[in-house]
Amino acid sequence: MTNLPDRLVDLAEVDDFATLEDAARDELMRLWDDMSRARRHAYRGCWSGECESLARRIVVLTRHVGATNWTHIQAPLIRSGLYERIHREAGLEHPPIDWERFAAYERRLEAGR
Repeated sequence: MTNLPDRLVDLAEVDDFATLEDAARDELMRLWDDMSRARRHAYRGCWSGECESLARRIVVLTRHVGATNWTHIQAPLIRSGLYERIHREAGLEHPPIDWERFAAYERRLEAGR
């Protein structure tokens, strides 16, 4: 049996959301974070089973609570077109990407600010 800590959930660190919709929006942002990680770790950049599962879960929640704004999505997912493609293939609306603002953000990243 695996050794487990005395307490598995620190309730002081559990987010308290006013509504189920707020919790779903937060989870949706976390799914995009997970997608970014899955893409970074995918073997030779392939679309993995994990990516497929995450995309499906992103679509399900987006249908209920709307798209996560692109400003909360990791730059590689925007740059690669994945953010737009997932929404487009699912027939979902998303806030339009301000490509000038995105380019300025990337320039700041490159400059280390």
